[in-house]
Amino acid sequence: MPRATFALETPAVATGAVAAVALRGDVDAVFQALRVKPVQIGEARVRRVPGVDDLLVARWSASCAHLFPHAGPAAMAALVDSLCAAGATPETNGPADAMAAWPEAQDLTEALMLGALAAAPSPLAAALLLQQPDRWARWRETRRGARPTLEEIDAHSAALNRLLAPPVVAAIGATNIGKSSLLNALAGREAALVADEPGSTRDYVGATLDMDGLVVTWLDCPGRRAAADELEAEAIARAEAAAAVAALVVACADGASDWPLAPQGVPALRVSTRADLGRREGADIETSAALGQGLDTLARAVRALLVPEASLSFDGPWRFHPSLPLSAGIA
Repeated sequence: MPRATFALETPAVATGAVAAVALRGDVDAVFQALRVKPVQIGEARVRRVPGVDDLLVARWSASCAHLFPHAGPAAMAALVDSLCAAGATPETNGPADAMAAWPEAQDLTEALMLGALAAAPSPLAAALLLQQPDRWARWRETRRGARPTLEEIDAHSAALNRLLAPPVVAAIGATNIGKSSLLNALAGREAALVADEPGSTRDYVGATLDMDGLVVTWLDCPGRRAAADELEAEAIARAEAAAAVAALVVACADGASDWPLAPQGVPALRVSTRADLGRREGADIETSAALGQGLDTLARAVRALLVPEASLSFDGPWRFHPSLPLSAGIA
């Protein structure tokens, strides 16, 4: 069997038309096992993987190529199964894998950083990650007592790690108050069904949104109402379960509705929707999807609650990978 590994280099939590899969090692043997016509070094060619689909193959060297398949879950699952059947093994993203994947790195910290940088979905992550090799080197060289403690590092890292794994933000509220219109306005496209009929959102709708440089998974939860049928009631229950484990709840109300109760223990942000039609007292932020008002303010508030300025401006190192710190005996 060929000695090769593969790794998904687009965030698994994000959706898109095309995914990127790195293939490293005995690339030619994997292609032969897949019954794929070889691609020469320096070329990019469309190839058909039997049982999977057509995809773009970019060949960088004798031991490295990238596969660009359709990013649908069925196509990705079929490709992973085919690669495993061809003898390639998934990379575990451990230290040894990082050094093998990024031979240009000067040390393990830089290799881990490059791996994180390749998959980071949030724009705010890039500049911070690029600073980490120098920050970790400086931290190791600084005398204990004059540098941030591991407890301080971990406290800020818990927030910064949301730049690598998009947190869930759940929008809750009554039916027909503009939650779906708010999502569509934030996304800049029709991500959710909008209608005047209560109960139009019969399941929670998820969309990946850039909120002031932080990418989040936004859930548009259906509103609870007494007239819900069995299918809608099930969707509401599922949405409430999702909101209970969200990183943040956006509690929505318009001028004629009451504030919803956020799940216990989940931080909440009160957002007045359709503020152009009437104000809702007690709002942290007022928005109007129709007029495009308050959207940037909402994005900044969500980012600030999930990744505070204090963590973004922290001048110590960021534990962006569990293998850090890398020096034995450091505490």
